[in-house]
Amino acid sequence: MSGLQARLLLLLLTMAAVWESVASLWPPRIFPHDVQALAAAVRASHQPGDLIAVAPDWLSPLIRRELGDLMPVEHVARADGRRFARIAEVSLPPHHAADVDGLPPQAGTQRFGRLQLAHYQQTPVVVTYDLTEHFLDLTASQLARSQPSGELPCLWSGPLPAAVVPLGPMGAFVCGSTRVERRTMEIDYQPRRGLVTELAAGQKTLLRFSIPDAAWQGSTLHLWLGLHDYHQRKQAQGPVVVTVDLDDGQALLPLTVSVGQGFGHHQLQLPSSRAEVHHLKLVLEADSAPHHFLGLHGELRR
Repeated sequence: MSGLQARLLLLLLTMAAVWESVASLWPPRIFPHDVQALAAAVRASHQPGDLIAVAPDWLSPLIRRELGDLMPVEHVARADGRRFARIAEVSLPPHHAADVDGLPPQAGTQRFGRLQLAHYQQTPVVVTYDLTEHFLDLTASQLARSQPSGELPCLWSGPLPAAVVPLGPMGAFVCGSTRVERRTMEIDYQPRRGLVTELAAGQKTLLRFSIPDAAWQGSTLHLWLGLHDYHQRKQAQGPVVVTVDLDDGQALLPLTVSVGQGFGHHQLQLPSSRAEVHHLKLVLEADSAPHHFLGLHGELRR
């Protein structure tokens, strides 16, 4: 082999290696007829309340275009999949949805071109109290760090939550520059259902829930915390500190929410004392506010 031939061969091999590297980063081609056939299979076995989980995340808009009527925002913006007895997973192998981790597929899988459909079943958790659903039952207030006594109540402003969201600003608890509202959040580039609190510099925001003993006893508190809004996260500096106060000081648990984290999950044991009503207080503060929009969702589960 001449020197020129050797150089040409080396060039061809280099170009092939570069092409393989680029191709591995390019999303695989998914054909519309495969998506439509998969959607028909999902519909054929779907029951009310089933969760449709999609992996990887970038595939979700394509699937929602075909199955959006079976994927309400409460499902798409879920904290996790433990509330659902039946899960249909639409995936692009080797990806899997976190909702089905540790679960064996039922009756095998189906392939539609590059896409895969698998069905899973589990014993769902029992949610005895949902903080997001009980948004209007909370009491919100603001407390200046320099004045530890004298809370400023956050009063309701705007329309009440409704099945059909009205145009214009959403209703919220407002005190000073602080707003506490229920919404579909963006945390870690994913939709998340929960409550958003716009923190104020030099202030603590307090969220209080009164929870019946029937919901409290035998349950565990699950909290998900993260920072809402991509643009606000770019300006935020330093963490948010969330102090969880259970039953008026019987347990005080400080949690830290960093700027770069996702929707962090915390599992907390509840005091077992008996009372007609139990108290959950969340104290929120950040040194570098107002560029922190804290998003949270919480559930008492058995």
